[in-house]
Amino acid sequence: MILVTGHFGNYEAGRAALVARGYEIGGLYRPMKNSYFNAHYVKTMQAFGGPVFAQGRRGTAGFVRHLRAGGMLVLLFDQHVRNEPVLDFLGQPARTPTSSADLALRYGALLLPFYATRAEDGLGFTVELEAPVPHGSPVAMMQALNDGLAARVRAQPEQWFWFHNRWKGAGDGPGKKLPRKPR
Repeated sequence: MILVTGHFGNYEAGRAALVARGYEIGGLYRPMKNSYFNAHYVKTMQAFGGPVFAQGRRGTAGFVRHLRAGGMLVLLFDQHVRNEPVLDFLGQPARTPTSSADLALRYGALLLPFYATRAEDGLGFTVELEAPVPHGSPVAMMQALNDGLAARVRAQPEQWFWFHNRWKGAGDGPGKKLPRKPR
């Protein structure tokens, strides 16, 4: 089973809540450039949320082994990734990675939208699992996820924790290479 979410509410709190109820849930993360901070970051994620795997070839292999062994995974999908398809997000074209759908299709896994919404008192969270996204084309599956996240963002914009440009270069069309920014 692959749980998918966006930068909405607190996805790590939701993962921790499910782990506390006996579920084995692995997560994928992007290593931090500062090795000291990264060590703390990994230790913290593992302490309350189960195994984590660094993005990259080795981490992906561990991630897949975890899934094949019956473990659950959580992935965040609301990120701009160069050369991925352009889908609708909040009424705008946005590059959307299909990796979550690709993994679900390849390994016959359920793809479940998952959200941990901060309570009004700021202290607790409500964890919600939605119905699985039906298997189909990766693009259709990811559009369904974009639509679900967009509905939540519209209903509770204060829960959306996103500060990157989700829409950059999306007007160029799917699969077109985008020029790199000068350094």
